[in-house]
Amino acid sequence: EPISALDVSIQSQVVNMLEDMQEELGLTYLFIAHDLSVVRHISTNICVMYLGQMVETCPTQELFDHPYHPYTRALLSAILSVDIHKKNNRIALKGEITSPINPKPGCRFAQRCPYATEACKNPVELHEVTPGHFVSCCRVREINDLVDDSIAAVCRNKSYMDRIHLNMRTPTDCDLVETVLCKSHIGIFYRYVVSNLADGI
Repeated sequence: EPISALDVSIQSQVVNMLEDMQEELGLTYLFIAHDLSVVRHISTNICVMYLGQMVETCPTQELFDHPYHPYTRALLSAILSVDIHKKNNRIALKGEITSPINPKPGCRFAQRCPYATEACKNPVELHEVTPGHFVSCCRVREINDLVDDSIAAVCRNKSYMDRIHLNMRTPTDCDLVETVLCKSHIGIFYRYVVSNLADGI
């Protein structure tokens, strides 16, 4: 918290000085702070941590445009805006904070997360959900409507899709489990495909 106790005008001067030194001397900073407006201004990449556990990391603009972890969303919703016409959709967190003294191996945010399930008690690690964007959450794709890489790859493979459609008569014939709207070039993708790829479809 290098500037937290300073007057706003002094904060600005210190941040500008740090940026000038960085450019002149080729420095790299590890800037730790809770003031997200300052973090956004000075950082090229951001790591969001909760009770010592990294929950999300990516380039700065990407984080503010696409916050995927529930804690990151809540954190960004707390930023005050000077735009009087912008609706403040503050995410209020409930539940008790996990003890930082001897935390369990699962997600440390689980007790306050509205999306938590039993799976969140298992050990978690960072996964790349989009290029350069890493999130530590077992449900990140589900709660953000992100298409899994393996599904997206099949959707983009037109030869697979054509062969599958030729073999389909009705959804019932293919034992259809669910449909997923693919955010790629094909459109609707039948989840049935994934379970049958190993059979040579």
